[in-house]
Amino acid sequence: MERSQLIREGKITCKLCVFLDTIMNSKFPQGSPLRGEGIKIGALLDVDSMGLETGRDVLRLFSNSFEYNLEFCIDQKDAKGLLGEVFRGRTLKDTQRDGSEQESGVQTIRDWIDTCRNHEACRENYASTYPTRLIDVGSNIEGIARLIDTDEISRSREKYVFLSFQWGRSDFFMNTQENLHHLQSGVPWECFAKVHQEAMSICRQLGYRYIWIDALCIIQGVQGDFHVEGTRMGGYIESADLVFAAANESALSPLIQHRIPGNSLSLPAHLEVPDANNSLDQHHFTLQLREPKQDAARAVQTGVLHQAWRVIEVLLARRIVIFDANQLFWSCCDTLSSEGSSFPLPPIFETIPAFKNRLRHTRGPLDYKRNEIFRCWYSMVEMNSRGKLRREGDRLVSIAFVMQSLFDILKYDCIDIEYWAGIWNQDRLRGLLWISQTPSTSTWRADEVKDPSWSWASNGAPVSYSLSPGLTNIEPSSNLLETQGFQVPCLLHISALSRGVSDDCPVPDKWDYFFDAVPTNTEEVEKKNGKGSKKKKLQDDKNAMEEFRGITFLLVAPWTFRLSSSPSDSRWAGLIAKDQNDGTWVRRGVFLGPLCNEELNGWEKKDFKLV
Repeated sequence: MERSQLIREGKITCKLCVFLDTIMNSKFPQGSPLRGEGIKIGALLDVDSMGLETGRDVLRLFSNSFEYNLEFCIDQKDAKGLLGEVFRGRTLKDTQRDGSEQESGVQTIRDWIDTCRNHEACRENYASTYPTRLIDVGSNIEGIARLIDTDEISRSREKYVFLSFQWGRSDFFMNTQENLHHLQSGVPWECFAKVHQEAMSICRQLGYRYIWIDALCIIQGVQGDFHVEGTRMGGYIESADLVFAAANESALSPLIQHRIPGNSLSLPAHLEVPDANNSLDQHHFTLQLREPKQDAARAVQTGVLHQAWRVIEVLLARRIVIFDANQLFWSCCDTLSSEGSSFPLPPIFETIPAFKNRLRHTRGPLDYKRNEIFRCWYSMVEMNSRGKLRREGDRLVSIAFVMQSLFDILKYDCIDIEYWAGIWNQDRLRGLLWISQTPSTSTWRADEVKDPSWSWASNGAPVSYSLSPGLTNIEPSSNLLETQGFQVPCLLHISALSRGVSDDCPVPDKWDYFFDAVPTNTEEVEKKNGKGSKKKKLQDDKNAMEEFRGITFLLVAPWTFRLSSSPSDSRWAGLIAKDQNDGTWVRRGVFLGPLCNEELNGWEKKDFKLV
C-alpha cells in the first residue's frame, strides 16, 4: 500500500512522515516516474560553509536522480543569542494582514538599523543634495500628512526615508498645481495610495518623521517641476538615511505584502551546552523544518540586478530595505540580510557610499584616486548593462545618477575631467574597449538607441570591461590612437594605426574577435535562417569575407593576460570599425591582434570619424 494512503487512513501518524509526504506529493504528483524511486533521508550540517556554525543545516531528500533540501531553522523569537549563532534562518509566520505582519516586519527593520549604525562604512553620509520638499508624517497618530518645503526644517539634523515604488496604471492622489496648497495644509492618510499609507506608517514606527515620495514631493503634470527635481533624485537617494524599495505592481498595492512561507513543520527540541561546571544546560526551543528560502545575496542577484533602475537605487543607497513578496531584504555598505535568515552576508558589490568611504580614508596621489573611480565606474556599467529597461535608449539616463556622484568626487578633489555618452575622456582608451557579452543575437530596435556606436550604451546587450585589468601600458602607447575630442552629439575624431580587410589582406585566423550586438528583428532572423534558429555568430566564421567587407582594425593599446607576463606575451587590443561610405565609421567590436613585439607591417596611421 502506498505511503500516502496509509497516512490518509491514519495508520501512519508520525508528524515528520506526514510532512515529508506532503513535500513529496507537491514535488512529484501522481504519475511521476520518480515516485517509484526509493527516497533516502540524511541530515547535513553547514552545507555551504568552510567552517562550523556559519552554513545552512538541512534535511536532505535524495535518490539516484533527485535531490531536495529542507532547511532546519528556528523561530524569530529565538534568533538572537546562542540559538541564533548555531542555526541559520528563522521561520516566517503565515499571518493574515491584521497588523501583526507589519509589526513583525518593522521590528526586523529596526534591528537591522540598530546593527547598521555600528558599521563604520555606514555612519558617514557624504551626500549633500537635500530634497526641496518632504512629506511630514507627523510625530503622533493624528493620521494627517503634509507637504513641507525643507527650508522650514534643519537640513543638517533631520533624517528622511526615500520611497521607491512602481506607479502602475491606477489613479491615485498625487501632487499637482491644483492640489498643492491642499497637500501643504495636510491630507488625511486615507486619501493616499495604499503603498504611501504603509510607507508613512512604517516611517513613523521606525522613528522617522519625514519621507520623500516622488508622486507627492514633485509637482506632476505639464506645469510641474519634474524637469528640475527628476535630475536630483540620485542625490536624494544618497542623502536619505534609509531607502524603501517596494516590489509592488502598483501604488494601490500594500508595501509589506502577505508573505507565503511555504510548507513547514514545528518540532520540540533542546540544545545541550556545557556550563562552567561541565554540567549540561538544556536550552528548549522549537526547531522548524521548512522549504528553502532565498538568501539576501541570491535575492539581490535575481530580484534587483535584472532591473536597471533598481540597480541604481541599490548602488546609491547607504542602507535599503527591499519589500519582496516573500520576505524583507536588507542591504547596506557592510551587510546583506534577509527576514528568513539570522545570519548576515557580506555585500556582493561595493555601493557608492561604501566606495566613497573607502576613498576618503585612502591616502594616495590623485592619479590613484582617479583610476579607482574609473574602476568603480566600469564595474557599475557592467551591472547596469545587465538590467532591463522599458526603452533601451534610456540606458545612459538610468546610470546618470551614478555618473554624477562619481563626478562630484572628482570635482571635490579638483580633478579636471570630461564625460561623453558613458565614456570618461581622461580614460577614453579603456572606456572604448568594452566587449558585448551577447554578440549578434539581440533583438533590440536600432531606432530605440540614439547613442553613438562607440559607447557601451548603444550595444543593446550586457557588456564587459574584462580587458581593462590587462590594459596596463596605455599611456606609453597613447600615440597609437589619438582622439581629437568628442563633438556633440556623437562624433569622435581619432587618429590610429589601422589595417583594412581586402582580398590581398585577409582576416588573420589567430586573432580574437568580439563583435558587438547587432540590432535585429526576430521575424527577419527566422525568415532568413528558419523558424527557431539563431543568426550565426560572426566570430564562428572569421574567414567569411562577406561578413568582414568594409571592416578596418584600429590599434588602441597593449593588453596582457597576466600582469606578470613579459612584454613578448602582450598583444595589441583595438577596435573593429566599419565604413559607412559617407566619411564616417561605426564601431562593430573589439579584437585582440598581433603580439606587441611583432613588426606592424602594413599598418598605416589614418584619421577616422566614429559615429
